[in-house]
Amino acid sequence: MDLTSSNVCGCFNMRSYNCRSIKRSLPEVQQLCEKHDLVVLQEHWLLPDELPLLSGVHADFLANGTSAVDVSNTILVVRPYGVQLYYIESPLLIAYLLYQLMMLGLQL
Repeated sequence: MDLTSSNVCGCFNMRSYNCRSIKRSLPEVQQLCEKHDLVVLQEHWLLPDELPLLSGVHADFLANGTSAVDVSNTILVVRPYGVQLYYIESPLLIAYLLYQLMMLGLQL
């Protein structure tokens, strides 16, 4: 289990986790959501049509993610990048992150 944790400016706790399939590691992800304000997952391994499942992981969290699986071919191909999922709990944290993304010219 790959974990990275930090306390950002004393305001909120953040955790990064390489879950290697969210279906397999759902209890661990739910525990991380209980203890942190922001959880960033890598390698959730969901197909694009399975992404709505992410919103049901924890009732207090907003989820946003992308799939690295290309379903346009008959053979599923995984892209090496872009497999991230963000769980955000605190409204203050959401506002802060949106502001930071806006300053960078990016969108969530």
